[in-house]
Amino acid sequence: MRQQLNHIKSELDHWPEMPARHICSKIIDFVEENPISQLEMLSMRTLAHISNENSIDRDLISAILILSSSLNVIERRFLYFAADKKEYPLSEEDFNEAEKLGTIIDPSTGTEVELLENNIFIYYTISNKIRLLKNSA
Repeated sequence: MRQQLNHIKSELDHWPEMPARHICSKIIDFVEENPISQLEMLSMRTLAHISNENSIDRDLISAILILSSSLNVIERRFLYFAADKKEYPLSEEDFNEAEKLGTIIDPSTGTEVELLENNIFIYYTISNKIRLLKNSA
């Protein structure tokens, strides 16, 4: 697994002058050093803390975009907190539609409700590619 993660890290050379490169490297190290159970639900604040960033800024967001797209290390996920106090996972498509409309159908009641910051949680988890690497190690 270390060899594959080192290969992924070497791909960061495509962005030599970008501050996000160092943030990516720290997050990849964290992924390598921790069990899957600790990598299931990483908030943006958690990713900032992992990479020793004081805030969620442009560099952190750039790093997250690189890690979740070009390098396929992490994946973005969504949870909806319903009226029944339960959490419901949302697909990327459902989230995008709800964000576009400003409303969502509450799975617990079947009614349309306003989409608010406090009823959606955006988080990151390791990608299936990384999960397979960790499971085979």
